[in-house]
Amino acid sequence: MPQPSDEREALLRERFSKVNFLSFIGVNLESSGEGFCRMSLDIRPELKQGQGVLHGGVTAALVDTSIAFAIATLLEPGLETTTVELKLNYLLPIREGRVIAEARVIRKGRNLVVSEADILDQDGRLAAKGMATYMILRR
Repeated sequence: MPQPSDEREALLRERFSKVNFLSFIGVNLESSGEGFCRMSLDIRPELKQGQGVLHGGVTAALVDTSIAFAIATLLEPGLETTTVELKLNYLLPIREGRVIAEARVIRKGRNLVVSEADILDQDGRLAAKGMATYMILRR
């Protein structure tokens, strides 16, 4: 996978550091490339729902965020995005360990971007699959 330039990587990491919610729940930006992003999260008790598995909202946040950052690797400076549709299938419960989110851009158009993300459990099994459509904002 093509790697982003040092300048683009620095901008991506700066953008990541400004999203306080990500540090609040413990998301790490692992790697990125052109149209790709990989994030991780160590499961803690406060991120679980009543049945002892990772809360679905945390999984959805990982899908949405990893996709947003995969898209950001393709954007020219000054452009932003916003989610217009998010679909998520939960496939396996995740109880412990490290969760990985791997997002890829499927198609970037002039105004819309369609992307997908896989959520993997600590054993590399597909635990959730998400797709999202984002709108490109020109300010």
